[in-house]
Amino acid sequence: MSEDRRSRIAPPWATDSRTLLALIALQGFLLRLFSAVKHEVVLHEYDPYFNYQCAKFMLRHGLRNFWKSFDDGSWYPFGRAVGQTVYPGLMLAAYAAHQALQYIGVDVDLKTVCVFLPAVLSAGTVYAVYLLAKEISHNECVAVTSAFFVGPMPALVSRTTAGTQPADQHNSRTAGAFDNEAVAIMLMVMSLYAWLRAVRDASIARSAGAAVTTFLMALSWGGYVFVVNAIAAFTLAAVLLRASAESVCAVYIVYHALTVALCFSVPMISNAVLGTMEMRLPHIVFSLAITTLSVSYTTKRWLRCRPANVGNGEQPPATNRGEGTHGAKEAVDGVESANERARFNWAIALGPAAAAVWLILVGRYHESESSLTARLLALLKPGNATSANPLVASISEHQPTKWKSMVLDFWVTLIYNPIGLLACFKNGIEIGYLALAIYGVVSSYFASAMVRLGLIFAPAAAILSGLGLSYTMEGCALNRKNRAASVALTVVTGVIMMSYVTHCTWVASTIYSNPNVVASWRSQNGERLVADDFRDAYSWIRHNTPRDAVVMAWWDYGYQLRQMANRTVLTDNNTSNYHQIALTAMIFASEEEHAHRMLRDLNVHYVMVVYGGVAKYATDDVSKFGWMTRIASTEFPQVHHSRFKGEQGEKYWRRTLLYKLCYHGVLQVAANDNVRGKPLPNEPIELTHFTEVMTSENWVVRVYRVNGEVEQDSGF
Repeated sequence: MSEDRRSRIAPPWATDSRTLLALIALQGFLLRLFSAVKHEVVLHEYDPYFNYQCAKFMLRHGLRNFWKSFDDGSWYPFGRAVGQTVYPGLMLAAYAAHQALQYIGVDVDLKTVCVFLPAVLSAGTVYAVYLLAKEISHNECVAVTSAFFVGPMPALVSRTTAGTQPADQHNSRTAGAFDNEAVAIMLMVMSLYAWLRAVRDASIARSAGAAVTTFLMALSWGGYVFVVNAIAAFTLAAVLLRASAESVCAVYIVYHALTVALCFSVPMISNAVLGTMEMRLPHIVFSLAITTLSVSYTTKRWLRCRPANVGNGEQPPATNRGEGTHGAKEAVDGVESANERARFNWAIALGPAAAAVWLILVGRYHESESSLTARLLALLKPGNATSANPLVASISEHQPTKWKSMVLDFWVTLIYNPIGLLACFKNGIEIGYLALAIYGVVSSYFASAMVRLGLIFAPAAAILSGLGLSYTMEGCALNRKNRAASVALTVVTGVIMMSYVTHCTWVASTIYSNPNVVASWRSQNGERLVADDFRDAYSWIRHNTPRDAVVMAWWDYGYQLRQMANRTVLTDNNTSNYHQIALTAMIFASEEEHAHRMLRDLNVHYVMVVYGGVAKYATDDVSKFGWMTRIASTEFPQVHHSRFKGEQGEKYWRRTLLYKLCYHGVLQVAANDNVRGKPLPNEPIELTHFTEVMTSENWVVRVYRVNGEVEQDSGF
């Protein structure tokens, strides 16, 4: 039956790949709306509030002014050059989306756009994974199955947690999670797709397109270093295994040169794209690619110019160059041979020379450490992260991933990943499958070493699972001898797929749909309680403190204090000034009188602390005190975390400012610390230099005024 005839008699409910992709994208979009349905249109986490303010600044003051913007209310008294220290890609996307909606007559405020934009972009990730899987496998079934796995995958719906923080406190790709990864993951997959397409077509134009896509990702997220290093690793593997080495090298030379030039123009990156440790592999591979192409070119030219009988030890026959046209032809051939030899010599000289010059220029811009280097070292040596940089290690998303979190985020894809990895090499070495294998293995290690990088592994896990599932079903279809086993395996596969959808829906609706600005916890009888203590506290600070008041809190709450309370803060989530964060930690770990003197010197008017002992809110400042002492000890040796261990350490702990501010007056409402499971001391806590001015309804957020006249001319 012809294809046209078959299409005419197809039932109206018949589907094709486009319909399936649209349904998968719609499913992924709807899964990310649970938060908005359960609560309201609210931003999640900490960074989204800063990102939203940046997008609002773009809308009010224009893009040109944004690049020059300076916030004197952050990192007091130094301030922050915002336009030069952000990845603006996500804000630009929100700005463009808002302007486009306004242009077509849809009147929607910017905050609503920011809340729903990540959910919309998740549909783009589905299509990007489909294209990448199709490019690698050249199989429609594998591509659609990969899209099916990535659409609702919990690793992309929300970030998991580690340590003491509950899983429902981290949300990054649901509605309201207006963070950089929302657009960066889609661009990462598109960069890999564009590069593989350029290699397949040996196209310089497509290589330039891959560089532009990588630049857009670099404009959005610091994870661009994974893409450039992954593509460098693909190129290196292709050269070593002689898999389309010449076309891969040619494409990579154009890709790397253009990527470096474009990324150099991003203020947040600038020289880091040339001289930091995480960029060394791409630069070395770039030099290797130049040398490889030079050697390949000269070898081919040499073989073309070399007479066939010279290799047998014979001398080329002498010619009589005076014999008519035959002599003229020999003369022309001699000139062409001379030109070939000249090009040969130039290629030998310029190839390695160009590679050497590039390495020298890169070395000229060498930087000992970038903002990403500490995180990279923590990734490569997770066991040394705490001692090397406790600030990096203290962030829950930078800690190693627990197995239960891996299962929660990837579910049945962990079963199909090894099968897909084996299927990559069933027909020998192909550049697409080789790239997928490298991407999958490397990103799986990263995902296990750092919670946050599960996002990078998610597309690879989806494609490997799609490949593994298709490989399994193909084996069932070809197994005609044992039809019963094939049918049973098909039924089991169907059950697994249904369990995947059910699991993803459950995770999205119950675990990853609670914004951390709205505190939630379990009561003693197991009932789930939800309170708005944080927003109530920020609103109180905004309306009951002077506009120029300086508020000190742990850096976790810096963005929300600055954006929601509109007050000046000492530190925020940018973590750009390690010394000031360590200073804040030392103040919290100091005795009240000493801390008061330092706060007056810093011109601080109010101190905010978070205490969850009454409401059973586990992620409070008391739980973070161990990290505070570790961070402080790296800059101020007199504050060492070992001092607060044991019975003697308990005495020191009860004399610290943080202890007094958290537990002051708690005996009025509770006899025990419900988070730590310890009884509270019977003696009341008296404050000499601080006055309690605000305690939220559930005692989660507490605000104190610094007593005494604050020095207005205090300097540094």
